[in-house]
Amino acid sequence: MKVEQLHGPKVKSFQVLELEYLLQEDSPELFSTFGLQRGGQVIVTQAPARLDIMGGVADYCGANVFEMTLDRTAIAACQAREDRSLCAITLRAGNQFKPDFHLSLDNFYTDGTLKTYTEIRERFNQEPSTAWASYILGAFYVLLKEAKIDQLPHGATIINPSCHL
Repeated sequence: MKVEQLHGPKVKSFQVLELEYLLQEDSPELFSTFGLQRGGQVIVTQAPARLDIMGGVADYCGANVFEMTLDRTAIAACQAREDRSLCAITLRAGNQFKPDFHLSLDNFYTDGTLKTYTEIRERFNQEPSTAWASYILGAFYVLLKEAKIDQLPHGATIINPSCHL
């Protein structure tokens, strides 16, 4: 798989280089039934990690918080899927996490109506070893629930190189 950088720093972090290597080598960790599809476009992105000492997500509603960025980055790779599956894969999951999780976009609905936040939370938390996936795939539900998008025409696979919660 060809990997090219569209934006970002000229010097890539070790984590980005490592993920690109796994993509180029067709790693079985990444390419599986619910993983990436060979030949499709994969978007790799990164953002600075932050230390949150006080305030949490309160800054989203105007509160003061005490945070700072770290010399670490959060990295993810994303690929659209032709089916209606949402898939999350983490590498280096360790023993406490199941390394992959998938569900159908149809699981967000009951009789054509979006489920409640509580129902979706319960779905993601059915198995403690896969609860980490709610941080990644839950964003798709929020986009629908908050009417930021009307529908998701297809699914997606998100690769998170490491899962540290």
